[in-house]
Amino acid sequence: MFKSLNFINLFILSLFYLNFPKISIIIPIFNNKALKECLDNLKYQTLKNIEIIGIIDKSSDKSVEILMKYIYDNRFIIINKNNYNFDDFINEGIKFVSGEYIGIFESKYIIYINMFENLYKLCFNNNIDIIHYNYHLNKEKNFFFSI
Repeated sequence: MFKSLNFINLFILSLFYLNFPKISIIIPIFNNKALKECLDNLKYQTLKNIEIIGIIDKSSDKSVEILMKYIYDNRFIIINKNNYNFDDFINEGIKFVSGEYIGIFESKYIIYINMFENLYKLCFNNNIDIIHYNYHLNKEKNFFFSI
């Protein structure tokens, strides 16, 4: 027989949901000069319920050292793979996803700290499952999404 949820059960369920990642962001990483800025922008996103899945492939620069500085943030998942192409990176990252939405983001890009919050609100408020977007930044530091 079905029992209705009481206040305590609803409260516990809501706490679980609040801590569940809204967006899982998959980032293929390979020899990138802007990696620290990119990861900082992800770390300080205004949407805090995110997970960042960094997949690194035989970087010959300091990408591994930079990435290891973020391992203490429990939102970061670091995966080391060899000889992957872009599709392999994405497929490997999807194995670790636990968010409502998946974001695929290249580590060479630097974004505003509210980008994923804006995308999440757009999807959630409009019942959108998939967004393909281009992110543009002009000289005046204004940005817009092309969806």
